[in-house]
Amino acid sequence: MAEEKKPDFDPDKTIVDVRRPKTPAEDADRTVMAPASRPEPPKPAEADEQRTMVMNRPQASSAADSDRTVIASRGGGAVDPGDRTMVGRATSGASPGAAGRGDFQMVCLSGQARGRRFSLDANEVLIGSSPSCQIQFPGIDSVHVKLLRQADGYEMQNVGRAASVVMSGGRKPSRAKLKSGDLVKVGDLVLRYAEGGEVFSSEYDEKEFQGGLGNLFAPEYRLYLGIGAAVLLLGIIFLWPSAKAPTVVVQKADTAAADKARKEEIASLLQSGEVLFNAGKLMSPADQPGAESAFAKFNEVLERDPGNEQARQWLKKIDEERDKQRHAREDAEKARLAEQRAREERARQELEKKVAAIVEQGDAYFDKGQVTEPVGTNALAKYREALKIYPESQLAQERVQKAVNYYVQRGDELRDKNDLWAALENYRKASRAIDGRDEEVQKRVRELEAQLRAGMAGTSVKLVIYKDERGQLFVLDDMDKVPARYKDRAIEVLPAKSGGAGVQ
Repeated sequence: MAEEKKPDFDPDKTIVDVRRPKTPAEDADRTVMAPASRPEPPKPAEADEQRTMVMNRPQASSAADSDRTVIASRGGGAVDPGDRTMVGRATSGASPGAAGRGDFQMVCLSGQARGRRFSLDANEVLIGSSPSCQIQFPGIDSVHVKLLRQADGYEMQNVGRAASVVMSGGRKPSRAKLKSGDLVKVGDLVLRYAEGGEVFSSEYDEKEFQGGLGNLFAPEYRLYLGIGAAVLLLGIIFLWPSAKAPTVVVQKADTAAADKARKEEIASLLQSGEVLFNAGKLMSPADQPGAESAFAKFNEVLERDPGNEQARQWLKKIDEERDKQRHAREDAEKARLAEQRAREERARQELEKKVAAIVEQGDAYFDKGQVTEPVGTNALAKYREALKIYPESQLAQERVQKAVNYYVQRGDELRDKNDLWAALENYRKASRAIDGRDEEVQKRVRELEAQLRAGMAGTSVKLVIYKDERGQLFVLDDMDKVPARYKDRAIEVLPAKSGGAGVQ
């Protein structure tokens, strides 16, 4: 039966389903999804309707139209979201495989998650049923598969049950380099590994995981198998007497030579990998993905001989050595942080000693009643000196507050005795001690000034008033005329026409 010739892929064409009606608005770029179930074999009269046609794609009218997704339809019928086709980007003047190279995906082809795509964008990706895995599926081991990033793709490791991961061809590797298009069966779950831009069918056959010659007996190959058997039988009948001896000799010689060359190449790769391992070149640096490494050499061995036990053991040693190096780095970082904390603690203790000595001098002034006076030799000056040396000192902060409270308490006592001028003097000293940052102290100052100013509120000129210790009231016209020892008692009364009284 002659095989129908398929047209070459053209990136400037769009694959569409001829049976689906189109509108002019849809012709520019549309996506057709294929049904999940296989259609019945077409009748002769329906053959043209079951074929996929290729039509010229209109030129994109804008930059947005030139970057659309092209999906191949597999026949007519209702759209099933589970039956999807992996696709690439349709770009002008480039093949579908050129776009997105270097981006890798795992596509689920079975179960409830069929059709879901999982981008692989980390150096290590875990697949399993545990919430700690980046790709999670129920019904498989908690951590079943580990994907490790390499320079040109990913390597797969089976970390679950032995022989529970099957690749197309029936292989059950514990470790294998993945190629774009590979099918991987994890338990009962079927996944396809693909590089961005590659196009593969979402269909698969369980026989692809059986391996060996079993696939030849599938129904679609029986006719070809029969033809091949007949040709082979005729060849044996007519050619066997004259050709059997030389053919066998040549085949044996070719096989032995190829086997010897393969073993020599594997031995050379193992030796190179061991040399690189001993030199500490376990993995290629991130900025030099093409550099030689022991990891790459041993993986090359497994590509040629998947069951090579020496390569497996060396890869296990690489993992152990990398774990050892990581632990060493972590221990070194912990030691560095501990030493840094110890230095900071020693420095803090030294500052606390200096602060304690200065605070002790301030306490002596405080006990003598020299809280803020005389200038330079008072308790508050020493407390502030200690705070400047170590701003975080709790001791120095408490002593400054102690000086503030001293004047606030005295002011409260004098106000209760109706000695308002002396009370104002103490409130102002408390305010200066904390640079006016305490709202409660400022409130006392404002209330007392307003009360003392009330008797002169109707004045038509600016006045400055204060009382001395004997209670004698003085009224002046300028603050500069007030004696220095009464500055904290004096208040200004502004003329009524200027909007009220003010204070300096």
